[in-house]
Amino acid sequence: MICHLKTLLIILLAANAIYLTSRLWFDEFSGSSAKSAVLMLLSRAQSEADTGQNYFVKPARIVTSFSGNRHYIMYNNIDTSMQKRDCDEAIALVLDAGEYISTMIVPLDELLSLPCYAFNYSVAMPSSAFVLSYPQRRNILTSRVRSFNWVIVRPYDSSGVAVIFLDTDGRAHLYRVNNAYHSMRILRNIQESAGDRQRLVYAYERGLFIPQAEGFSYPKLVMENQYMDDGGLYLEPVRRMVDVFFGGTGSKWESSTEQSRTYSDENTVVKYFRAPPETSNGVDVLEYTNYRVDSRQVLTALSADYNSAIRFITRDSTIENEFYLAEVQDAESKRVFYFNYAVNDLPLSLSYENKLQTGLTYPIEIEVEYGAVTRYRKLVYRFESDKEQTVEVSYEDLLNILFPEDVEPEGLPIENVELKYQINVSSDMVLYWFFELDGVFSQSTQGAGGY
Repeated sequence: MICHLKTLLIILLAANAIYLTSRLWFDEFSGSSAKSAVLMLLSRAQSEADTGQNYFVKPARIVTSFSGNRHYIMYNNIDTSMQKRDCDEAIALVLDAGEYISTMIVPLDELLSLPCYAFNYSVAMPSSAFVLSYPQRRNILTSRVRSFNWVIVRPYDSSGVAVIFLDTDGRAHLYRVNNAYHSMRILRNIQESAGDRQRLVYAYERGLFIPQAEGFSYPKLVMENQYMDDGGLYLEPVRRMVDVFFGGTGSKWESSTEQSRTYSDENTVVKYFRAPPETSNGVDVLEYTNYRVDSRQVLTALSADYNSAIRFITRDSTIENEFYLAEVQDAESKRVFYFNYAVNDLPLSLSYENKLQTGLTYPIEIEVEYGAVTRYRKLVYRFESDKEQTVEVSYEDLLNILFPEDVEPEGLPIENVELKYQINVSSDMVLYWFFELDGVFSQSTQGAGGY
């Protein structure tokens, strides 16, 4: 019975997409009153939520799906993107005036088989925290969905928008709201973006997005440390950088070695150092430690801890690249938040050597205990594209690396395939293939494109 319902739902949605496409060519939709109403709803909700809360519900990436198993993945410029605007407005409509339709077990590939947008979160998003950034008159979401990793937004019928929350148990919760203007606009925007030749196309197969990168070029990245020159550290910029961690006051102690600087007061220690020390290819790290712990020792919610972390990071004006929440780990009374950078809509990755040198897993790591930041560590670099040096990548490169004899094993047991820039202090950063093969995580031994 469930199989028949799923088949019927897919057929209806496919027919509806065709119908909406035809409407786009013949109907004029001003939609000004509908748009104004939604903007008012979002403005009301966002004025009630602080900046940290709005960061918390920001997805790690947005997937745009087209017919024929073609997808774009966005990591950068999410906040100002058309995709996020369309999704935010649709979610606001559903939570404020929508209706619950059904819950079914539907694989993600089926949900992404028709034109749609999808928010993807690196951690399970609690619905109770999610709704705080959107208007809601009823507990339409929190009464049914505890947490989710995906939010899919797409036209539902000629006069409605569907928002589907895919929870952590694989159940798809379908909601709908009547709004012809947004239904038509979402479909039109998706179709108009389908011809963007500047974006890498992915196919979704066996539970993973595989880059269809034949003949696709990406610029190399250059790492820059604005606090170092051939003679060592620029002391005055380093002092100004660490001042923010002491409230801008001058009441702190300072000690130094050739490759490190340490600043401290009664409760705080900030250290700038190279790991390993006295090496030309070492990695420069900033580390903040706060030894004052809230005596009340009251455990705080995930969203509250995240808000503390993000407010702390945003005080650090030296972070210039976009970052996203990559992972969260709970450890007794504290949570560790791991943030990664993304450039050119691709994530970055620390090399195995850099991880051993620094003890870092991601470029930014921050610990929150009882709602207060107790430790903050980051790489002291910014990353820029070198437009004059490009790398041409292809998925075939990965297959040739894995199976040089041109013999593919039946079933191809590859999982978690990703293209990432590997952080490299001693040379330009190029793309590498990262993958899981037979349960073992690994990466290509040379950069994508043969570098």
